Amino acid sequence: MDSLEAKDTGAFHKEDKKVTAIIVAAGEGKRMRMLLPKPYLELNGTPILALTLQQFERTKSVNEIILVVREEFIDYTKSNIVDKFGFKKISKIVKGGGRRQDSVKAGLDFAQHEIVLIHDGVRPFVTKKLITRIINECKRCGAAIPAIPVKETIKKVINGYVTCTLNRNELYSIQTPQAFKREILEKAYELDIDATDSSSLVEKLDLKVKVIEGDPRNIKITNKEDIEYGRVILKDWFNYNN
Repeated sequence: MDSLEAKDTGAFHKEDKKVTAIIVAAGEGKRMRMLLPKPYLELNGTPILALTLQQFERTKSVNEIILVVREEFIDYTKSNIVDKFGFKKISKIVKGGGRRQDSVKAGLDFAQHEIVLIHDGVRPFVTKKLITRIINECKRCGAAIPAIPVKETIKKVINGYVTCTLNRNELYSIQTPQAFKREILEKAYELDIDATDSSSLVEKLDLKVKVIEGDPRNIKITNKEDIEYGRVILKDWFNYNN
């Protein structure tokens, strides 16, 4: 896979760099039309957010977790997720913002370590292996994201008409966790421009971002069909994740 590497990262390859994982779970989840936001919906009896947090809790190279949720769910999250499932690495539960990048920035303000991971709270099938790989790549180059190649033909459409067909060989679907040297991420979030993910902001700094192979099972739970697919994944999840 072609890659892009961050410039001027100095001696950032040192193995003593510790890791903060920011788990973003502050979205409203309007598309699901449920009483509870998506992170709190259950897959086979376990909340999606708890499944996600388990992966980072069990990954040795993750030193702390900062959880970003909607303000009205802070107490609920503490009692029904953090305390109930006994998570020990969560150092802070913070209030999210109106935009995803506002929520990430809220978590970033409390990050204690040199490497910062940003992960969607509704991607419960991230493996410990992928988390470790993205951390190691970030230690090497300063900024790294997972991605999988796009399979379908992609066309640009304006006002209902095709304007061009994009080169599928150059297109990738981007996942989380995304990993960055904290100094890089802090500079990126000073830009305060709209972006759908953290790497988009880092790119605005004229820094290149390394792309590693993602995992097709690392889906984002967006609609009811994703929940059904998630139940299928869970059937063989223990064997796949170990």
